[in-house]
Amino acid sequence: MKRTLLILFCLVWASSAMAQIRLGQSRYASSKPIDILELNYAKPQSYRIAEIKAVGLTTLDEVAILSLSGLKVDDTIEVPGDAISNALKKLWGQGIIGDVKILVTKIEGNDISLLLDLTERPRFSRVEFTGMNKTQQTELKDKVNIRGRVVRDDVLNNAKRTIEKYYLDKGFMHADVKIKQERDTTLPNSVKLIFDVQQNSKVRINAIEFYGNEEIDDSKLKKKLKKTKEHARVSVFKDGYSRLTEASAEDIKNTILYTDSVSNQDVKDYINKNFKLNFFSGSKYIPKEYRNDKDNVINFYQSKGYRDAKIVADSIYNFGEDDINIDIALEEGQKYYYRNITFNGNFIHPDQILLSKLGIQKGDVYDKEKLDKRLNYDPAKGDDVSSLYQNDGYLFFSIDPVEVNVAGDSIDLEMRIFEGPQVTVNSVNISGNERTSDHVVMREIRILPGQKFNRELLVRTIRELSTLGYFDPEKIEPDLRPNFEAATVDITFKLEERPNDQIELSGGWGGFYGFVGTVGLSFNNFSIKNIKDFSKWDPLPVGDGQKLSLRVQANGRSFQNYSVSLTEPWFGGKKPNALSFSFNHSVQRQVDFFNQASFGDELGFFKITGVTMGLAKRVTWPDDNFSISNSLQFQIYEFDQFGTSFGLSYPTGTSNSLTWNTTIARYNLDNPT
Repeated sequence: MKRTLLILFCLVWASSAMAQIRLGQSRYASSKPIDILELNYAKPQSYRIAEIKAVGLTTLDEVAILSLSGLKVDDTIEVPGDAISNALKKLWGQGIIGDVKILVTKIEGNDISLLLDLTERPRFSRVEFTGMNKTQQTELKDKVNIRGRVVRDDVLNNAKRTIEKYYLDKGFMHADVKIKQERDTTLPNSVKLIFDVQQNSKVRINAIEFYGNEEIDDSKLKKKLKKTKEHARVSVFKDGYSRLTEASAEDIKNTILYTDSVSNQDVKDYINKNFKLNFFSGSKYIPKEYRNDKDNVINFYQSKGYRDAKIVADSIYNFGEDDINIDIALEEGQKYYYRNITFNGNFIHPDQILLSKLGIQKGDVYDKEKLDKRLNYDPAKGDDVSSLYQNDGYLFFSIDPVEVNVAGDSIDLEMRIFEGPQVTVNSVNISGNERTSDHVVMREIRILPGQKFNRELLVRTIRELSTLGYFDPEKIEPDLRPNFEAATVDITFKLEERPNDQIELSGGWGGFYGFVGTVGLSFNNFSIKNIKDFSKWDPLPVGDGQKLSLRVQANGRSFQNYSVSLTEPWFGGKKPNALSFSFNHSVQRQVDFFNQASFGDELGFFKITGVTMGLAKRVTWPDDNFSISNSLQFQIYEFDQFGTSFGLSYPTGTSNSLTWNTTIARYNLDNPT
C-alpha cells in the first residue's frame, strides 16, 4: 500500500514539472503532426526558428505583425523561454489583437517552426447618432472621428466624454450618452457604433452668492461674470404675497405701526435678490465660461488695488430639478498703492519720459491690468511705454515690472528694461489670398521692407486689411520672424478669405400694380481685367478689389428703377485715388385704375436719367484718415402730362441738371464688424 502511494506521488510531481502541447491533426500543420511534445520548464531547450507564420488576419499585414512580435527566422530561442512570452506581450501591447496563441507546428532536430494564431479586434466602420438634430450630428461627427480605429474601451470612453463635454458646453449638464455596437455586414471584421443621446433639460443658474466680500458688493461682482448669469425674473410680487399670507394679523399690525428704518444696503440686497432683469443674457451653466468668469472677478479686484484677492472656495449644488446655485467664497486682502517707481536698463529714453508714458504716479491705487496695458499695449491710447521703443525699430524691447519692496499697503516697483538693437524690416509677404490678387493686398500694407520696424504701422496694416472686407478680421495674423544677430525681421501676413458679395431679393404681388420686387447684386472684389480669364469667375471675375453693384426695383407698371455703379479704389494703380461711375434710370407712371373704360391706360410719366462720375483722394492733413471726394452729376428730367389727374401742373418737356459735389470725410474704424 505504501509503495503504491509513493508511485502515485511521483507521477503527480512529474506531471506538474512537465508542460505538454498537444498538436494533433491541425489545419495549421503542414508536415506530419507530433502527438505529444514534452517541454521541461526546469530545463529549457534551444532552437533555431526555421519558419514563422501568422494566420487569422483580415485587415492587418502579416509581415508587419511578425515584425511587431520580435520573432524572426534564424533567431535562436529557448523553449520554454522569455522570447515567446515577450512576443505575446508585444502583440497584446499594440491594442489591435483580440486573442493570440503561439503554436509549434514542427520540430526537426534543433529547428522549430512557429505559428501565430491571431484574432483581430474589429474596427469601427461608421458612427451614427440618435436623439439629436442634424446640426448637432454634423458637429459631433467632426469631433468624434474614430472611423477605422480598433474597438477598444479607451476609444469608446474618450468618444463618450467628448459628447458629454459638447453638451455640457451647451448647458445640458445631465445629458445621458449610451453606446451601442452592431456588426457591420458590409465590411469584414467591422462594427458600427451608435451613440444614443438623451439631452434632458438645460441647467439654469438660479442664484449666485458671494461670501467674504466686504469692500465690493455682490451686484458689481456679478457684472464681471460675463457668461455666468442668474436666470431673469421679477419676484417682488410673489415675495410680497408669500410674506403676507404667511404672516399673522399681529405681525402685519406691528409691521405697519412699528416698522424699523431700512438701510440702503437692505434695499440693495432685496433688489438684487428679487429683480433679475438680464432677459437678453443666457443663464445656462458652462464650466469653461465659469472658470473664465472667476478669473474676471479676481482681475476686477486687482484693478481696485486688492492685489492678494483670491477665491478660497466655490460650491455648485442643485436647486430643484433643472436649477443650480453657486456659492463663491472670497478673501479680499488689503488694498495696495504704488509708492516708488524706478527704471533700470534704459539708455535711450530717460526716466522722466518713461514715467510720463507710464501714466502712473506715486499714491495711485495698485492696478495690475492698467499696469500691463501702459507697459505693453494700450489699444485705447496707443502711446504706452513699449510703443515709444517699438515704433522706433526696437522690436526686441521688453520691460519687466518687479515688486522690489512691499511695506504695509505700499508697493515699490522696479522696471527692468532690455532695449535691444534697432531692427530693419527685411521682407514682407502675404499668404492665404486665393481669390484676391497680391497687388490688392500689398497696396494696403503700411510697413515696408527697408524701413525701421514700426508697431503702429503694423497695427494700421492689420486695420486696413480688415476694412477691405475680403478677409476674416479675426484670422489676420502677422507672423514675425526676427533675426537678432542681423537686426532684421521678416513679416508674413497670414490671411483667410471670406465671401463678401451681397444679394438682395424681395418680391410680392401688389394687387392693381402687379409684381412688386427688388433684385440687387453687389460684387465687392470685382475685376475688369479678368473678364477674359474664365478661371477667375466666381461667379463673376474677381481679384482686383473693384466694386460692381446692380439693382432693379419695380412696382408693377407704376414705378421702375435701374441702377449700376462701378468703383476702382486705386485708379492708376499707384495711389489710393478712387474713381467711381454710376448710372441710374427711373420711370414713374400714372396709370388709370379707377375708370373702367380706360382701366390700365397710361395718363402720364416722369423719367429721371442720371450719370455720376467721382474721384476721391486720401489726404495726410490733419491726419491720413481724411479723404476729399469730388463728383460731377448730370441728370435729365422728362415730364409728360404728369400730375394733371391730381390737379398738379408739371409742364410737359425736358429739364437738365448739372451738380458738382465736394465731400470731406474722416474714417478710422479699426473693424467694421
